[in-house]
Amino acid sequence: MLLLVGALLSVAIGCFVAIAGQERRVKLWFLLLCASTTALSIGLWIEVNLPNWMFAAARANMTSALMIAAMGLMSARAMCGLKFNFTVAALLILASIADIATVWVTSIYFTGETIQYSWGRYVAGNHLFFVTPLLTAVVALYGLVNLWTNFTQAHPLEKNRTKYLFLANFFLLVAAFDFLPHFGVDLFRGPVSGIAIPLFLATYSYAMLRYRLFEFRSFVGRAAGWFLATVLMIVVYALVVEFGKRLDAPLQQTYIAAAIAGLASWIGVGQRLPDWAQRALSSEGDFRDRIQAFGDEIVALGDESLMREKLKALCINDFGAVTATFVEGVQVPNDKRMHFFNEEILEKEVVRRSGGFWPDALWDADVVLPLVRQDILLGLVSLGTRADGEMYTHGMLAALRHAANIFGVTVANLRSAKELEKRHQLDRYLAPQIVDSILAGHPEIITTKNRRLITIFFSDIKDFSILADRLDPGTLAVVLNDYLSEMAEIAFSFGGTVDKFIGDSVMVIFGAPLDTDPALQANQCVRMALAMHHRTKALNAEWIEKGLFRSKLISRMGIHTGEATVGSFGSAKRLGYTAIGRSVNLASRLEQHCAPGHVLVSAECWRYLSNAFPGECRGSIQVKGFSEPIEVYQIDLETTGPLLRTEEVRTT
Repeated sequence: MLLLVGALLSVAIGCFVAIAGQERRVKLWFLLLCASTTALSIGLWIEVNLPNWMFAAARANMTSALMIAAMGLMSARAMCGLKFNFTVAALLILASIADIATVWVTSIYFTGETIQYSWGRYVAGNHLFFVTPLLTAVVALYGLVNLWTNFTQAHPLEKNRTKYLFLANFFLLVAAFDFLPHFGVDLFRGPVSGIAIPLFLATYSYAMLRYRLFEFRSFVGRAAGWFLATVLMIVVYALVVEFGKRLDAPLQQTYIAAAIAGLASWIGVGQRLPDWAQRALSSEGDFRDRIQAFGDEIVALGDESLMREKLKALCINDFGAVTATFVEGVQVPNDKRMHFFNEEILEKEVVRRSGGFWPDALWDADVVLPLVRQDILLGLVSLGTRADGEMYTHGMLAALRHAANIFGVTVANLRSAKELEKRHQLDRYLAPQIVDSILAGHPEIITTKNRRLITIFFSDIKDFSILADRLDPGTLAVVLNDYLSEMAEIAFSFGGTVDKFIGDSVMVIFGAPLDTDPALQANQCVRMALAMHHRTKALNAEWIEKGLFRSKLISRMGIHTGEATVGSFGSAKRLGYTAIGRSVNLASRLEQHCAPGHVLVSAECWRYLSNAFPGECRGSIQVKGFSEPIEVYQIDLETTGPLLRTEEVRTT
């Protein structure tokens, strides 16, 4: 019966691997292997139970045994890339063909008699019958020698796979004992292939079912733990039954008590045995305390460079990595980033075997941990091979994932805090869309000092100081806050950077922190000035309607285009983004010399305007701080009103 069950299991395992197995290269050979094992199991059952067919079945079994060894060898070759010696392989193929032909064409291997056992009959073999099992053993041994050669040179993951193949071949070796009953030797009181072959196939199929297998030592330890747990439950059950019999207790109650005791032994000790045995035989330690300490350390640092050094030390000292590096997410090409979003951890050997993408920059890495937070790739933690040449175990990978998650969350929080701080600084000067552009591209631009060509704008309100003395503080606050808020929004809408407010004065610069064409700077600045003037007139009407005051605010403005030094200046506790230089002073002086309701621009700025606005040259004026007269042009804000409305619609 076990033989038929083994045949069904062979078919089931073959179909399952054909559907779910990841090693596509080996599926054909493995299906042939399953067909051979199925034929052997059915053939043995026929030989044992159907006397009329037993000689034909014996011939089929000899052929199937040789095919199993050959298909197992070819499966291992396809899966592990074994390299065969051409001469040896050719000799084995010729010998196998000759043996199979001899088995089917002649009867030289059989005595013509049968051997009766308590479990069935077997065909009796003569001394030549040893040729087939001997040839089968040679083919299997040749495969084992190649596997061992591969084992000594392979990648750690491949070494782990080879261990499973050795275990599978051990089960196949046990099945070979079914040749002995042909010579009157009955070691197991029946064919063992019904058990050994399904175990062989199950182990072999697991070796190709996934690219990464459970660490072999951990697997053996866990299997041993389950075996010990089973033995413990059986022993406890037997002891309670024996104890109950000696006390002459009712059998039904004794069996119930024994079952409860066995279950209690499982709950108390048995369920822990697999984990204990796995840790005892595994090469890894318990990383939980170290990961917790690592998390506490990096959270307290607050410096990303120091945090990276801590992560590197953890990977090298605790996980045995030869190298550990951090790759910034921005260094990964945009079209390749999606490869790192769906996996918590990537192993080069696993990805390579599955035909997946592995970046050239990380070719020396064995393991990569993507750091992803809110659909943003913060970076990649790259680990080289282990110093001891072993593989990274499942426990190690789980601990590394945990450490990478802690590191990723901490880095994301740290970067978010810094971005909020920078945004808080930038929001004071720039429009939200420009802030987003800077932070997404080059956030360091706000702190970098450099000299560049910019356009500077100054404005103030005529006689505002006198008006401020007449208004009560509440009204003054409403008027000034409304005015400055509206002016800032207009500056933002034209791409300007609000440098500062000094009372009723407004300073705006164009061309920093983002570079802009000088002609565009000048044109946008003048358009902004016109928009500010007309918005101030509208505010006057609103304030008068509300009864805040009866006077009208009239602004005067100065604009100059020239070189200045821009960047963040100030003390350690208070920094501000501003422009410094003679060009800034000149723009301020032009505003002071400007008539109310007008814009006074320098000749340098006027050249960039290219007569886009109606204005006139006002000659040269002498300004404080400049030895040479300054040529200026005046733009009348009232006469350019219709132009403003057309341009404003077009630019916004």
